[in-house]
Amino acid sequence: MIKKILKSIFLSLFVPLLSSCVFVHSEQEPIRYYTVTIENNSNSDIIDWYLIDINNDNKYGRNDESSIIEEDEYDKLQFIANREYKCYIYFDTENIYKIPETLYLNKNLIITITGSRWTPKYSISTDYSRNIDSQNNNTNMVVEISEQK
Repeated sequence: MIKKILKSIFLSLFVPLLSSCVFVHSEQEPIRYYTVTIENNSNSDIIDWYLIDINNDNKYGRNDESSIIEEDEYDKLQFIANREYKCYIYFDTENIYKIPETLYLNKNLIITITGSRWTPKYSISTDYSRNIDSQNNNTNMVVEISEQK
């Protein structure tokens, strides 16, 4: 008799365990972006620029045919954070400049291009003004998100 009672207690506890559902909260963390600014301080117009994600070779930039940045002008785009990129600058179809440095995007960057289409130079600096704007939730500083080309 005791065996039957223990068996029924065991079954009454075990069956609900098998049929119960487990709820797991899986809220996905939002994708974070950082801004890359290209400043054209060269004596040539830039007709296009983009970043290539070196992990998957995807090309990101403007989806237009070209992203012209005239002399003494700049362009800004947001890219997915915490990835490694290579930057390409097109002065024309023959003068393509690949920045030799790999960019790990964990902050807002300014890439300044100087020189000319034949002898370009670059410098990379941190864009602290964008950090301050995002901390202050400045909504006037909306920057386009890059698209896969």
